[in-house]
Amino acid sequence: MKARFELHKQNSKAEYPDLRLRFLEALTPITHTPPDGQSLGSIIVEPRPGNLLMRGRSDRKIKPWVHPLTSKSQYGKIIREFLAERALEKKKYGI
Repeated sequence: MKARFELHKQNSKAEYPDLRLRFLEALTPITHTPPDGQSLGSIIVEPRPGNLLMRGRSDRKIKPWVHPLTSKSQYGKIIREFLAERALEKKKYGI
């Protein structure tokens, strides 16, 4: 799959956007192979071009995968650094 990260604000009052993943293009067929006799505990909806990555614990609670940029985790720090570097490249090179 080709995909891109997108910034989304939950609502107009949200101070910081969240990071979400949108699928752009399927390069090879996708197969689902769960571990033998094990439940993964969460549901991930089959990715389709144009859709966001969706997940949840049951069919009624499926929602987009979200990573808050305010996260204090190491992943949050890496993502913020990546986005800052990307903004500098865009400003410098126009890409």
